[in-house]
Amino acid sequence: MALALLIVGSPSTVTVQVSGGSLEPPYWNMIGVSHKDGQYVLEQGEDYNFIAAGIEPAYPFCVDWPSAECISGNNPSDKIDVSIPTDYNEAITYYSSAEASMTMEFFIAEPCLGSFYEYDDAVGQCRVDTNDNGVGDQFAPSYCCLPCDGTLYELDDEGKCRVDTNDNGVVDQFAAAACCLPCDDALYEWDEDGNCRVDTNSNGVVDQFAPNECCPADSTSC
Repeated sequence: MALALLIVGSPSTVTVQVSGGSLEPPYWNMIGVSHKDGQYVLEQGEDYNFIAAGIEPAYPFCVDWPSAECISGNNPSDKIDVSIPTDYNEAITYYSSAEASMTMEFFIAEPCLGSFYEYDDAVGQCRVDTNDNGVGDQFAPSYCCLPCDGTLYELDDEGKCRVDTNDNGVVDQFAAAACCLPCDDALYEWDEDGNCRVDTNSNGVVDQFAPNECCPADSTSC
């Protein structure tokens, strides 16, 4: 497949160049969106322009939301606009109008904006505290419960915490907000799994993941 570069059309719009076309998933090459478990990722609250950048004419690229549109060939003015609401959780599918087997859903990512996340071992899912009582009561994306063990965390232009997942110096995936917080005078300790945690409610118990640099360097439990 031909490679392409990410182009940002404006601070709020991501232009994704689509190229290639084959019968093997993920079917096309898209530069400008990240991957998660084999799926291309779109984010809530973002606007995307998908443009034709060398799409095989035999396999036109289509997106089914908000209405079915297709592009093909190598014309940058040939594009599909997709704007995702901040609370959108439905499926968005891309496919070929010429080959029914070339159909796949995007992964719709939501930011980790809660103040407290915990992993529910009983059901194997991440939960977020939605009413500030220290108890995770609503399911949340699994990546919001990951420890802050990445090498680079930063807030994006919209104040959402992101982590660099491929060590290229660019933050690309949502992360728990706590991972972007500075180290203050709260209690920080390493848990039994070697992850840094902070006491978020001043009760003497560390309960939320925190950046590794906030924990004492000489007392890890790894």
